[in-house]
Amino acid sequence: MDDKMKKKSTIEKGNTFTNHVIRVLASAGFSEINPETRDSFKKTDASAIYNKNGLDGTLRYRFEMKNYETTIGKDICIQFITEYKTLIENDKIDRAWLITKNEISPDGRDLIKSNNRYGLHCFTAKELYRRLIHLDNYLEEIINEHEKIQLEKFYIPPKTDENKDIEGIIRKWASQDGKLQPVAIIGSYGQGKSTFAQYIAAQYAKESLEDKTTRVPILVSLGDLVEEQRLDGLIGSVLTSKYESNGYHFKLFKELNISGCFII
Repeated sequence: MDDKMKKKSTIEKGNTFTNHVIRVLASAGFSEINPETRDSFKKTDASAIYNKNGLDGTLRYRFEMKNYETTIGKDICIQFITEYKTLIENDKIDRAWLITKNEISPDGRDLIKSNNRYGLHCFTAKELYRRLIHLDNYLEEIINEHEKIQLEKFYIPPKTDENKDIEGIIRKWASQDGKLQPVAIIGSYGQGKSTFAQYIAAQYAKESLEDKTTRVPILVSLGDLVEEQRLDGLIGSVLTSKYESNGYHFKLFKELNISGCFII
């Protein structure tokens, strides 16, 4: 591939990443989103306004997107702070977020964190997505229910007919990027399908609380399915009626699911 084709491919990947983040932000309640906005000397990847219940008024946001395959270094973070802090101090904008595909260096994170009071923040995309919908209470409830029935005392790891570990198969499947194709575990009554679902959901819940980039398990019982057949109503029932997850609405959930945030 020549240099011109490589540059085009990089730009296309960057645009795909930016466009998806914009769709997620729109689903989370940001409005008047415009790509490639110019403020004074600075051209930004996207701009938006946000007004949460009118409590803080309308805030002007700017978003810098970095779809790099490597870790974002301190030098990029310094440039981000310098440019956007100037815009904030000159009352051109109110907030600026650096959103990256991959990790941000510890020094870069600390530097931006020290400037949080100016409205500057940084996130990987997965970290941002977890902040937009608050699921920690839900995850803790899954763990509590798992511990309450003391499943570990009688749990037997299930195997396939070929004696392969089912948990290993599911973890390999869930480690793929993006939205997953469905997988089914088929067995007769009493062979531990529901027990395994409870067990693996609790394991993912613990991991997800420790690492915000881990897929969040959404545990749906057959009883829930009998009461609500619509997908939006079903997921809404699990995350709001039963566990009171703040920030949830189905449009946002759908976009985050496409991003690979959940294992259902």
